[in-house]
Amino acid sequence: WRGPRWRRMRRGGSARIRPLAEREKEAEVRTQMDTIHREYLHPLWVRIWHWLNATLFLALAISGFSLHFSGSAIQLLPFRTAILVHNASGGLFAIALVLYVILLGITGEWRQYFAVRPRMLTLIGQNLRFYLIDVFKGAPHPESPTRTQKFNALQQVTYFLVLVVGMVPVAVTGVMLSVPETAPKQILGAGGIWPVAVLHTLLAYGLAAFFVGHVYLTTMGPTLWSDIKSMFTGWHEHVHGQADVQPQERGDTP
Repeated sequence: WRGPRWRRMRRGGSARIRPLAEREKEAEVRTQMDTIHREYLHPLWVRIWHWLNATLFLALAISGFSLHFSGSAIQLLPFRTAILVHNASGGLFAIALVLYVILLGITGEWRQYFAVRPRMLTLIGQNLRFYLIDVFKGAPHPESPTRTQKFNALQQVTYFLVLVVGMVPVAVTGVMLSVPETAPKQILGAGGIWPVAVLHTLLAYGLAAFFVGHVYLTTMGPTLWSDIKSMFTGWHEHVHGQADVQPQERGDTP
């Protein structure tokens, strides 16, 4: 009874079983690739400073906008209220910034900004490509954060510049505008207050642009709110994607 028909059925069954086995193996790899890993990245004091800083920045942006466009139809706050809000928020912003820098030194978190990693320029390019192109294709992130290195290469450079070139100078110029006696009498032949005011305004616009971009990029986690949630809980979630799978698991040659 094991004639040609049986042999054809056997060959056909094997042909059907083999793709099924391959599909099961691929599903297993995908399941492994889609596993969500949790990593504790943000200590409590960092999270407190982060949300305090964000709140103060919004207050400074709204009050500063109102002062800049005082008397116009787009003024958001009355002039007197805007002055009070801006001065109070600015003072708290400067104090919080000083405390943040001190705690960076005490806790060793300053290493997050100064970490030296190989192929830095290559990693910056890969991260730029991810945020501009690859993320819309569903590609995995080129770097996964860890407790000792929670910033990717692009974030590390960006946050360092925001802190050193943006936040510190805007706080210093803000103090000079609030206490004019602390401003230089002249800068490049011009009265000290006017160049300080121009620099303060330009820095504020730059930080506002960063703020908008920063909020947008927080939506690029495993879910829409996962990165924002991590700044409340301290736990960061990331998908164990193709970048984290060993070459053998992807079927590549080692």
